[in-house]
Amino acid sequence: PTTLSNWAGTGELIFANFIDSTAPVSDAYLDNGIVMEDPVVVMVHFVLTDDISADNPALVIASKLVAADKSANELSLSTNNLLIQSSP
Repeated sequence: PTTLSNWAGTGELIFANFIDSTAPVSDAYLDNGIVMEDPVVVMVHFVLTDDISADNPALVIASKLVAADKSANELSLSTNNLLIQSSP
């Protein structure tokens, strides 16, 4: 929705490079389990309009994650803490 107050609590993001489909979305890579380079592609900030109790926290959940290469072949995904990693 164009008006933020009309959001129903969910949203979708699609990342695509229409200029160079061979370019990675990040220069980051894993070297023996250590993240090298800057892995940040998206940073999300929220502005709360209501107080949220620590006893009843609000959750932000990323679900139904899918990644694909330039030929639309699905890539495998793994998550570790806040890092989402794709690989062929």
